[in-house]
Parts: sequence; structure tokens; C-alpha cells
Amino acid sequence: MNANRILLQILKTVDYSQTISDVASQLYLSQPYISKLLKETESTHNVVLVNRTKPIELTDAGKIMVNGLQAIIDEEDRLNDSLNFLANQYNHPIRIGVTDPFMSSIVTELATKYYEEFQQKVQISLLTDITNNKETLGGTDILIGRRLLDSRFEQIELPQRQLNLFVTNHCNGYQPDHLYQKFSTDFFDNMNMSKYVGLSGCDSFQHYVDMSFKKENIKLFTTILVPSAADALRAVNNLSQATTITTFSTAKQTFPNLDFNLIPLPAGFISLDTTINFRSGTSSDVKELVQFLRKKLLVLNTTAV
Repeated sequence: MNANRILLQILKTVDYSQTISDVASQLYLSQPYISKLLKETESTHNVVLVNRTKPIELTDAGKIMVNGLQAIIDEEDRLNDSLNFLANQYNHPIRIGVTDPFMSSIVTELATKYYEEFQQKVQISLLTDITNNKETLGGTDILIGRRLLDSRFEQIELPQRQLNLFVTNHCNGYQPDHLYQKFSTDFFDNMNMSKYVGLSGCDSFQHYVDMSFKKENIKLFTTILVPSAADALRAVNNLSQATTITTFSTAKQTFPNLDFNLIPLPAGFISLDTTINFRSGTSSDVKELVQFLRKKLLVLNTTAV
């Protein structure tokens, strides 16, 4: 504790004491120390702060000193609070929420590269079926996936990503010499009652898929729901005549040998928007990460295989 704070405590305690010894007893300080501090301060300012006659009391100068010291200490506390707040902001990881089940692994990979280059801590959460409420978005700096209709966030729109049906290498119709198969209505006709692997916890996306297939008069039998898009691909690989919806990036990460086929789905059939939502008036660190993600995701979304 600095001298100003100790002196303020001494002067405030004078009002409740009979002697300097009483002050020392209440503050657990030595009487010589209190006397020395008072005399040094009085000598510096050429005033008397405490009338030592019993009962001791503050002089007018002492009362002015109490008010002045209190103002100084209050301002010091406000300054420390502001600096601590900034320090916590600098040390706090940038929080990214991902609402797209196909984006979490990609964002994780990009955030890892960003940390290696700039040493900026990042925290990533998969926020499936997010609702636009203050409680959910309160701790989020960046949200990647669907567009937020929220005045607290600004948006950067990226091109739509290509969604595909996944064909495993042991499925009838797999073509080992091709990565892509052409979309055809005949394939859709053959999909009726096929096994489909969906994503658990992604009710909005799953409902969107179901309605899209229903619109095309395709009846898929949802065999299993799994936690992630990569898990869905692995499940399809362990089932006969099964499929799921995926992106090239997700399929490549899961099966790096590219021993699969993808059937691109028409944009009018099913598609996913990619939007980078970031908090308005955010810090420069967040804005720099937003631009890094925009640049990298733009390449991923537009690069043909």
C-alpha cells in the first residue's frame, strides 16, 4: 500500500480516535511510524493536519487533505481498472463461433496457422442452430456460417460453397478414375430409400436437407446421426449403399487419398451461404483476423479441384 493510501486511512481514523495511539491500534501500525508520516507531510505542505490535543481532531488543512487524497486514490483506481480491462482484452482469446457443420475443421486449421504467424490466441466453438439472442452471441467476436440479422455485427459475404453427395469407394457406381461424377436425375431415382447419414445437433441443417430431398420426391432413410461432418463420411464408409452431403474440403481432410467420388448438387437444389459476421467497433486484432479468414476462405470457396 502506498503512502497516500496509508495517510488517508490515518486521517480518516482520527475522527474515531482519542489519541495517535488509538489510531495506531486500530490500523495495526506503530505510533512512531504514524507520527513520522504526519510530520513529514505537514512539513512538506507547511500545514498542520491533526490537532494532537486530546481528543485529536482534523484541522481544516487535514479535511482538505482527506478530500484531495480520496480524489487521487479514486482516480488511481479508475486508471488501474481501465488498464486491467485492456490487459484482459489483449490476453483474452478471440472467440469464433461456427454455425456451419462443414466449416469447423477448416476454421480450426486456419486459426492454427494464424496463431503460428501472429501468436494470437483463438477460441473456436461449434454453435449449431444458433438463435440471434444476446445471451448466445454476447461472448462471440466472429461468427462464421449463416448471415446474422443483428445490428451489433457487420458482415462479409463469401461465394456459396459447392455441396456434394459422397460416394464411397465400395459403393456401387464408384468410378476410381474420376473424382467427380456428373449429377443426373437417374442417380436421384436410384437414391430412393438409400441410407443417409445425418448430423446430430444440427436440426436446422438436417431439416433443410430433408425438405430439399422431399421437394425432389426422393425418400432417404436416415440410418444414423453423428456428431460431425467427418464422422458422417466415416459412417458412410462403413455402410453399404449409403451417402451423406459433404464438401470437397471435408472429404479431402477425412480421406486424403481421394479414394471417393463426389456428385455436385445443383445450387437450386441445396446450398449453404458463407458469411463472416464480426462485431461492430471491434478491436484491431479481431479485424486483422477477419481479413485473414476472408482471404483464406475466399480462396477455398472459389478454387476448383
